[in-house]
Amino acid sequence: MVQIDHELLAWGAATVDRALSIWVGSIVNGYLPAEFQWPKVAKVVREIKAGIEKQLEVRAHEIFSRHSGYVIHGIDFRRRFPKEQFDDVGDFDVLAYWPDRNLWIGVECKYNQPPFCLKDARRLRERIFGQGEDHGQFSKIERRRQFFSTNVHHLRELLQWPESQVGADPVFREAYVCRAIYWWLKHPPYEVPTEFLRVDALDGWLRAVLGMTVGECVMERRD
Repeated sequence: MVQIDHELLAWGAATVDRALSIWVGSIVNGYLPAEFQWPKVAKVVREIKAGIEKQLEVRAHEIFSRHSGYVIHGIDFRRRFPKEQFDDVGDFDVLAYWPDRNLWIGVECKYNQPPFCLKDARRLRERIFGQGEDHGQFSKIERRRQFFSTNVHHLRELLQWPESQVGADPVFREAYVCRAIYWWLKHPPYEVPTEFLRVDALDGWLRAVLGMTVGECVMERRD
């Protein structure tokens, strides 16, 4: 900063360049560098964030498609099959099935603004896990889990996927896929049966899961 007089400050070239990198770096990643009451700008930034999240879904679907012939992207059973009058639990960003082991995996793809201070970290925790009886993003994840558990056989029939010949009950696993892992994802404020994964680690995790025997999958799910 260059002081012209006691009422006027001018930015130097280095400061302008630094400000540019901060603003561009934030906006291309789907958030503003600070809280500003700019509705029109906020709308554009939200669209950028939504685009990043959609690409997470596309990438997760591509990875699962390499490992199973029964994978679907963005399936909302209530909208897809309106005559069934299903409850509104939102969509499965990715849903995959392995008949040879009666294994199902549901994927939630989320892109959350990274925290830069303790206040941001608290907001991130509350956005994902909620407060008190409100479980934030996990409210819908929990409802979706219960919906799947109740309707799994009917959902399989609606999707026209083959019935498993394995004697064991269906095993359902959850993955929460994001671009980065933060402290609260490694240490949730309450117990959840969900794997928190960076998208670049998803393929390795899936290979490890599929490397298990059917019995090992069931035992881990019960644990």
